[in-house]
Amino acid sequence: DESLTQYQGDLDRQFDRADLKRREAIRSLALHEDEKRAPALASLAADQSLPPVLRADAIAGLAPIAEEHVWLLKKLTSAKNAIVSAEAARTLASAGMVDRKLPPKPELDDVPAWLKLVEEAPGEPDTSLGRRLFFHSSLGTCHRCHSFDGRGIEVGPDLTTLHKQDGIDRTWLLTHILDPNAEVAPYFRPQQITTKDGGSYLGFILGKEGKAQSCVGTDGKKFSVLKADVVKREEFPISLMPPRLDPQHVRQRDSGFAGIHSERR
Repeated sequence: DESLTQYQGDLDRQFDRADLKRREAIRSLALHEDEKRAPALASLAADQSLPPVLRADAIAGLAPIAEEHVWLLKKLTSAKNAIVSAEAARTLASAGMVDRKLPPKPELDDVPAWLKLVEEAPGEPDTSLGRRLFFHSSLGTCHRCHSFDGRGIEVGPDLTTLHKQDGIDRTWLLTHILDPNAEVAPYFRPQQITTKDGGSYLGFILGKEGKAQSCVGTDGKKFSVLKADVVKREEFPISLMPPRLDPQHVRQRDSGFAGIHSERR
């Protein structure tokens, strides 16, 4: 009996690892920029043998090329599974191919009203949906400046362990999403650097030692500028992050930020 139990445990772990690899492969494919990924994503989105969440990840990955897969996406909006059908509809809407009727939302500076809206949302926050919005190419787009769980661009803070930091709660997080300029740490204040040859660079300081100034640009790529070539340096006490949660980027049952606030708990 003990040997059989151990064998079953080993077998379960093997299946768990296989599922994990499959999930990570689909998520990587969804974020990849190679246009050749499209047929694979479309096949995964249509594969009814896959878990609905993984199919939804594949569907979200089709957002930048939704026009090429209209027939499939429209068909999937009628899928029996609600996760699949909702993601297909969201993908079509994000590409401007269908209209989304959304209820009115509070003003961006009315944090109490937003908190009330979130607290009164029915059901439990869907962290899988929150993750898809975080990495979405045209909705959340958070990954263009932030990284989470090893994916994304580290222009802004890595948000993987945000929920473990002191003083971080729903009010704080929502406030900073609505108003990114509420508090900007010096390390994340962009600098405009002008050089002798007329070059202009916008980025964040990485290191000041040596003869060169190391920076990371707003595209997440690192670059260096010789200190002797710098003629002007201007720091902006603002965030490059745009205000979110406007009518085109609002929550799906509080999921937009539930993904970064709750998933790791």
